[in-house]
Amino acid sequence: MGRRSAIILILAVLFMFSMTSVFADVSISKERTTVTNLLPNITIYMDTDQTYDVNKDELQVLVNETKTDVQSVKTFEKTDQNTNYFILVDISKSLPKDSFEAIKQGIIGFGKQLNKEDKVYLIPFGESVYAEEKAMDPTGSDFEQAVKKLSLKDNNTQLYTAIDAVVTKAEDDKDSNRNVAMVFTDGIDDTTGGQITSDEAKKGMLEEGVPLYGFVVGKDKAGKDLLGEFCRSVNGSIEDIDAKSIDSKLSDLKNVLDRTLTIQTKVRNSEDIVNEFDVRIQLHGKKDTVVKKGIIAHKSDDSKDVFAVAMKKMIMKYWWVIVIVAIALIALIVLLTIRRNKGIVNVDGKIVYGSKVQRKYHMQVKEHNTRDLKLAISVNGGKAYLQEVTLVESIIVGRSSMCDVYFDDAKMSRQHFSVEFSQGNIYLNDLDSTGGTYLNGVRVYTKQKLQRGDTITAGKTNIKIDW
Repeated sequence: MGRRSAIILILAVLFMFSMTSVFADVSISKERTTVTNLLPNITIYMDTDQTYDVNKDELQVLVNETKTDVQSVKTFEKTDQNTNYFILVDISKSLPKDSFEAIKQGIIGFGKQLNKEDKVYLIPFGESVYAEEKAMDPTGSDFEQAVKKLSLKDNNTQLYTAIDAVVTKAEDDKDSNRNVAMVFTDGIDDTTGGQITSDEAKKGMLEEGVPLYGFVVGKDKAGKDLLGEFCRSVNGSIEDIDAKSIDSKLSDLKNVLDRTLTIQTKVRNSEDIVNEFDVRIQLHGKKDTVVKKGIIAHKSDDSKDVFAVAMKKMIMKYWWVIVIVAIALIALIVLLTIRRNKGIVNVDGKIVYGSKVQRKYHMQVKEHNTRDLKLAISVNGGKAYLQEVTLVESIIVGRSSMCDVYFDDAKMSRQHFSVEFSQGNIYLNDLDSTGGTYLNGVRVYTKQKLQRGDTITAGKTNIKIDW
């Protein structure tokens, strides 16, 4: 084993030993209930009719009768958050035409009240669900044109299947925005076998934390009652509307959403978290009052939080181990790379891998005689200059500084040709050069005997040889 390899091995052993101690020090229990200092963060949105601001010290949030650690509480309009709106529009022929046109205008007007950073998913439904594939800017012309194109064209209504489409899109769009769903319908559902039931849709809406606000037209009391029960069960509400009241009803909803309490809290015993909480507000020292249930908008994964914090703690405490290991790995990679590329050499003042240097040829001769050569060198037929060279057995000529004689000629190969002195004669050999070696204008492929006055051409260089 070489010295370098031994050093690398020692560093690897030290690394394994250090990591063992690191992970032994950071104990992460599989039982979430045992984690006391690492708590998951949740965001709760709670509608309230109150117009006052609530201080976090006046707020108590209970999860399964366990008090949580409230970090902050603001009305939504005072946060920097945005909202994903899922707007469901019934396009069945059972809706009154005048009400339908008013609904479209009301939706367009509602969109203009929103922020450009909000997102809107338009979901028309009737015999099928015709959800737009991508979210739209509620203030943009694309959204307005999409709403204007809606028409009453279907004979049946799959209301709860459409609501389930909201669940699907909320699952696919996992950003930090608040989710709000709105449905405009007469409340009638023509669901047949194989479609989504109201219970299935309810389960999905609660799991994704999406409240539903219903706006109902028409006189179907049974459908309205069922939809109203559904909306309230997922922390929403329902309103009767007609062509004259739609704008005011939507304006009221916007105010409710702006005044929604946005609560940031941390929860212990998170394995028992459900999507509904009892939220209690203490008003100026009065007895705690249950306002309503709040709905989770975002819940972090407890196990992921624990792991992330543990890793951060490990990095901060054992940064020096990580640095040493990083240096060792870099050194190992460099060493292996150099060895794989046959070492490093200096060529023309540059450090390069040995694998990238052309093989150097050296002609072996038995004699050890010398011969002084006179070289008349010219470039592209220009004026020649004389250069004397002592030939000791052999010389290699090319453009690399590794050669015995080298030229600043880009047309030459690094090792272009050799000249050897053997048994009283001088010979020329081409060294597999790219451009070839020429003797008196004729390319040579084998060893050629030189005569006094011969001209060797390599690249742009002409060498007339004499002795």
